Amino acid sequence: MRKLTDVQIIELFHVAFLDVLPKRVDRRRYILKGGVGPLPLLLRRAPFEQKVAALAERPETQARDVFDLDLLLRLRPRSVESVEAGLLSRAAAIALELPYEAFRDQVLPFLEEDARELYEGEEAWQAMQLFVAETLEGAR
Repeated sequence: MRKLTDVQIIELFHVAFLDVLPKRVDRRRYILKGGVGPLPLLLRRAPFEQKVAALAERPETQARDVFDLDLLLRLRPRSVESVEAGLLSRAAAIALELPYEAFRDQVLPFLEEDARELYEGEEAWQAMQLFVAETLEGAR
């Protein structure tokens, strides 16, 4: 596993924080603003299963699903073990099909500048795709 940068560690902290927040604080007492795509909404329920399903079953695949899964899987790689094997396989295959251009257009513009620098370039995208696909396949 590659070493995480400071920005990636902060992103993982945010994901963990958003996972714990609704368990500890009454949802009527706070409002979440910003975030990466629908991630704050997904953390209310089984985020891994929902993200895997979104990647595997969405009529128009979104690069943000791979990006979100990359963050989630780095935080808790074993969390997908309860997801149905067929869904994991489909999601893994689709994760590898998405071109860099989709990631560049759908995700990069919404990242903070420091984070954008980490993810720019086709090599970073391919490494993310490979990590997600291998982790999903390994959980089957």
